Amino acid sequence: MTDFHTLEAAQAENDEAGEEQAEAADKSRAGSDADEVITEVDDEAAADTVIRHRRAEGTSVEGDTRPVAVREILKRKRYGRRGGMGFRWSKTVGAWIRYHTRDHKADTWSIGRLSLALRLELGLKVCRVIDNATRRSFAEAEAERYEKEEDSADRFTEHGANATSTPRRSRSARRPARRLEPRC
Repeated sequence: MTDFHTLEAAQAENDEAGEEQAEAADKSRAGSDADEVITEVDDEAAADTVIRHRRAEGTSVEGDTRPVAVREILKRKRYGRRGGMGFRWSKTVGAWIRYHTRDHKADTWSIGRLSLALRLELGLKVCRVIDNATRRSFAEAEAERYEKEEDSADRFTEHGANATSTPRRSRSARRPARRLEPRC
């Protein structure tokens, strides 16, 4: 019963924080605190951080994301359709991305929440670029998925071939197997 009350209190605190952020955003849009809060920028070159969503590529965050404070905001588990996903660094893309956003329309609520956090907490200039119109066909998406599956199958086949072809060279590698043998 205490877990339920703790969860309820945490959700109430989260709702209050969301309301405070929304109020701060309304104030910044109204112009009363326009000098204190850096608003969103239309020009990507003038922005410190660019939040980009394209259906074929998903949602990514580009720009200067090296500071620890920016990384902590990106890693928060407050984004996503259910609010439980953070952004993760992708070596292949070279940017912070949110998984499972490819071939979906932009989650504007999460993008807005991230943009608001970056602007209010760190004072960064943020540019949001959302392209929901350009879509790739289902056949293209499936062809890419099959290609990735073939690549991973080839890679695992190589791993298996390497594991079976090289004999165990060290005694320490054989030692656990000896322990399993019955002693007479």
